[in-house]
Amino acid sequence: MVQEKDAIALAVTSEDKEKKEEKKDEKKEEEKKEEEEKMEVEEEEEEPIDFATVDIFGVDDVSDVGGGVPIFKELTPADWALMALRFELHLLAHAFKKDVNDPDRLGIHVDHIPFYYQKYFKKALTPADYGCANCTELVNLVLDAVFLGPNAVLESQLADDMETFGVFAKLAEDARRIRLLRIDLGEDAQLKLNGRILASFALPLPKAALKAPQQPQQLQ
Repeated sequence: MVQEKDAIALAVTSEDKEKKEEKKDEKKEEEKKEEEEKMEVEEEEEEPIDFATVDIFGVDDVSDVGGGVPIFKELTPADWALMALRFELHLLAHAFKKDVNDPDRLGIHVDHIPFYYQKYFKKALTPADYGCANCTELVNLVLDAVFLGPNAVLESQLADDMETFGVFAKLAEDARRIRLLRIDLGEDAQLKLNGRILASFALPLPKAALKAPQQPQQLQ
């Protein structure tokens, strides 16, 4: 009889314990649901950003400057083309120095840029495609990334060991804003890239292009 009572008491205790555990689980689920609903409300209440006032160089993630808006949302095909040019000339300047490994050869002379561009990237570089008469004018289009140093040698404004390439998207957006401001002031700042170049950038580049761009061929 005593054993039967003990068994009944144990069963009741176990049942109570299970009910308590179930209530705890239900409470956790309710709290989780309330938290998710709260987060959804906060996301819905988030005010749209004023893209024109975004601090370009203060952005951490170029694919989301706020509200899921990428920093390159306003770039035109011409802006994308110049961003690619910035990146390629930056790589060209650093790659050449690394490959020749000769202190007497400071870099690529401006007149030889098309030759080495063809060597590294396996495609032609024609200043006229960018509305330029020569390579000096071409470099001047992207002075925020590269420039001509002493003896008209191509040099990069940027380090060769960057963790990400998002800075090129930032430079492109900054240049776009400056260009529009100059146009508003009555200056002749319109880009004059030809249709062949623009056709290659008719659609926005994928985000992956900013993280893992194609590297140039090593100089033979």
